[in-house]
This record gives sequence, C-alpha cells and structure tokens, in this order.
Amino acid sequence: MRRWMLLLAVMSCGCVLACSGNGGSPDSGTHQDGQDVDGGGDEEAPVRTIHFDEAVVVEDELAGQQIALAATPDDQFAVAYFKQEPEPGTCENPILGGPPTPVRLDTIRYARFDGTVWSEPEDVVTIETAMLSGIDLVFDGETPLIAYLGGDEGRQICGGSDAMIARPDGNGGWTESAAVTMSDEAPELDACPKGQGMCDFGDVVGMWPSMAVAPDGTIGLAYRDVHNGYTKEADESSDLEWAFAPHGATSWSHQWIDIGRGSGLYNSLAFGPDGTAAVAYYNGKHGVLTVSVAGEDRWTEMPTCVPCTVRSDCPPGEDCIGGHCVGVACVEDTECEFGEACLEGNCTSPADCPAGLDCVPGTGWCWSLVAQPERSLPQQSASLAIAPDGRLLVAWFDPDSGTLRISHSADGLQWTHGSIDTSGRTGMYPNILVDPQTGRPGVAYYRCSDGQEECQRAQDGVRFAFFTGVYPDELSSRYMWVKVTVSEKGVGSDGLNLSAAVLPDGSVGIAYAYSFFDSGAGEGRQYVMFQKGTWSEE
Repeated sequence: MRRWMLLLAVMSCGCVLACSGNGGSPDSGTHQDGQDVDGGGDEEAPVRTIHFDEAVVVEDELAGQQIALAATPDDQFAVAYFKQEPEPGTCENPILGGPPTPVRLDTIRYARFDGTVWSEPEDVVTIETAMLSGIDLVFDGETPLIAYLGGDEGRQICGGSDAMIARPDGNGGWTESAAVTMSDEAPELDACPKGQGMCDFGDVVGMWPSMAVAPDGTIGLAYRDVHNGYTKEADESSDLEWAFAPHGATSWSHQWIDIGRGSGLYNSLAFGPDGTAAVAYYNGKHGVLTVSVAGEDRWTEMPTCVPCTVRSDCPPGEDCIGGHCVGVACVEDTECEFGEACLEGNCTSPADCPAGLDCVPGTGWCWSLVAQPERSLPQQSASLAIAPDGRLLVAWFDPDSGTLRISHSADGLQWTHGSIDTSGRTGMYPNILVDPQTGRPGVAYYRCSDGQEECQRAQDGVRFAFFTGVYPDELSSRYMWVKVTVSEKGVGSDGLNLSAAVLPDGSVGIAYAYSFFDSGAGEGRQYVMFQKGTWSEE
C-alpha cells in the first residue's frame, strides 16, 4: 500500500477561538434541560484555539467499515479497523443444514502513528461474520488489545460467536484468545426475568465490545450476549455483560449488568478517577438509551414497575398523563405532597422504582433514563466519558431531531440534558473526550448535511466541539460549545465510522472513513483517514 499524505485543497482545517457568551433558550429533553445561564459553577475554560493538521491516509484500500482509535503509551496514536475482503468465506454449518454457504470475510488491520507518519498497516486476523458488530482498541501497559466478535462458528449461526482479544505474539504477528465463549460465564443466578436458566443459554457473545482501562490497570470489556443467535427472540432477550482482568492477565472474570430484556447495543464503557466503571448502552426493544454504574455487588438495579394506565390508578386529584400520575403545577418538590416529586412542572407520583429511576411507559421497567427517542438509534450513536469530578457525560445523536445532544449526571440517576450542535443533520458517531489538561469535555462527530432528513455528500464532514462555559452549569447550553470544522472535502462521504482519542497534553486524534467514487478507475473507494488537533493559548 502506498504511504502518502493527502493534502486536500477543499478541506477546512479547524482553527477557532474559544470564547464564552450568554445563551438563549434551552433545548427540549426527556427530563429537565439545563438553562443557558451564567454563574454558579466552576471557572470558565481558558481562551484557546485548536488547529487540525491536514488529513493523512492510513489505508487506501476498501477499509474502515468500523474503526477504533486509541492513545499509545508513548503519547501518539494507534488504530484498528475492519477491511472487507473481496472474496467471501464459507460457513460450514448453516443453521438449517444443507451445503456450506458463503459468508462475509473481514480482516482486522492495525497501524501506529509515530508523530509524523503512520506505519504500514498489518493484518491481525481475518474473521467470518454475519454482520460487523463493533471493534475496540486499548493498551494494557505497552501491549495493544483489540476486541471483536470472532472465534468459532456458533451452534446456530454462521460466523464467529465469541468475544475475542487479539494481542501481539512477540514474533511480529498476533495471537487470539477468547475473553468470553458462552452465555453462562456471566451467571444469572436468580435474576433472569425470562425464567431460570434462560439467560445462561447460548454461545453468541461479544457483540458491540467496548473496552476501558481503570486507574489501577484493570481492563474492562462490556459486550452483548444474544444467547443462541440472531432471531427476534434472542435480540429481545439479550444481555449486557462485562468481563474484567487485571493488568497483564489473559484470563477474565465475568458479571451480568442488564439481563433478559434486550440490552447491550452500541456499548460505551468508561472508568472514573476512583476506578468506578460505568457503561452507556441502547436497548433496542424498548428504545431506551441508558447508563448503568458498577456498585460493590452489582450494577445499577433496574427492576420491573407498573406505571399508571388510567386515571383510577392514581390518587384523588391526580390524572394519568404519559404513564405517570400528575397533580398540581409546581416549581419545586417542596410544593408537592409527601411522596410526590416536581417533575416537568407538575407534582408527580412516581411508580414503584428505586429512587432516581424512571418507570418508563410501555416498557414495564425502571430505567436510568438518558433518552427514549421515537426513532431507533443508529449504530455507534452514544459515547460515555467520566470527568475528573466523577460526573458522567454522554454525547449522543438524537435521531428524532437529527442533532448532537449531551446528557450529564453526578450520580448516574438524575440527568440534565441539552444540545451541543443543532445546525443541519449532525452528531452521528459521537466520541466524547475529556481533556487531561483542563478536565473539560470535547466531542468529535460526523455532520452529514445542512438539512434535517437526508445526508448529502457535498455537505458532510467531520466536526469537533469543545466546551468553554461554566462547568458543570452550562454543559447543556449549545452556546457554550465552540464548533470546529475538521474536514469538509465536498465530495464523497467524509467522516463515516468516526473514532477519536485524546493524549495527555490534550491533543485530539480523529480517525474516520472517507468513501468516494473514483471516476478514473470506475470503482468505489473507501480510505481510513486521520487528523490530529493541537491547542494553543491566546
């Protein structure tokens, strides 16, 4: 493969002054939205600029269907990604029997940046897949670890069915090992809502892997368990689980996080400064974006509940609105009767959920509710980071409004919501980062058009937004986020499958796919691109 840098004359390199100002009206949200007001929090961010270098081509073959970028121990960047093979593989054991059938083949590739150029990409492993379902990259000390769904074919599916970890073998190649192979490795005990034994059945584990490294070096891996395959029943009964191992270990412990109710899509795992783990994820069955936080014995408990359906379900003087018993208008909880809370301007009788959780109508479950959009969340639509003060920060793409949203919480239960970018259809593939130098968040994301409905190749590109307001009070005000154009080529699809990482000095790396039609060759191409952003103080 050619090693060259692509200098794009039509590209806008981001160089924007960060400044603070007064906001306007808050955006709508599922709970209260933060108000665009001044004061009451920490100091404002220093005035500074970020400049993104010209785009570098990491891979110029048909690659980058999914991408994972990570900071390296020597304060540079590394990337892992899928490259589709031109010829299919063969599934030897089709579900319904019969002769072998063709399946998709993808090779995982890995490359490393030395600050000037990228290394020649190296093949890690070629896997059979029924579908691509995520890739992630972290470093265990000096050792890169790549997580993906691979390994042996499932009993009832074609393609790999295990949560696999690849690492260098010390001889110039890579070796694979399974972090999880069976559903019962994260035992349900007596917690499965589908019935005893139903959540421990199956061998399709490892979808949507997300890894993170704790302050003590512990490696965490969140993944989806769909039990016996890709049926509707398996999808709606899936589990979110995690595996964890100490620094340098190759054997894993396992625990369930959210079982038997369709969870585990598009996971984003993070550790806080105190070592507490949290994961943001999507439940496709109920359309809920939520966060679970690890406790001493188990993760956030989200039991069943029964919200009201008719007025007679509620106390006298209240009505059943939106699945909740709603009473008189209020501003504060002190204006309500004992046991009620002031929710969205009305005294509300909560359903039988633990404190801080919502009984979401139509689901029958209590949730730590970040969002429940009407439209389904696309792949890779949510990203979690934990700030130095322990605050949970979730950047997510809202498919209803076509905008980039942020939700934040001090305890993982009560959430404040707002918008970061509402210009055009924007906010896909969000990656939220916390600057180690300032403790302030930034988000890399894909903006696909000037309008709200269809993506336009001539209008799309990569954006980076960084927070400049009073923390945490103004996190939910879009006016406190400065938006930078990183790439805007004007041709092709520019910014797909984006992944970002941050270095100790605050420098930001963004890797993404650039897909276009090569008229000279008469064929489509997809490159893996990279751009680095560095800060300067004014």
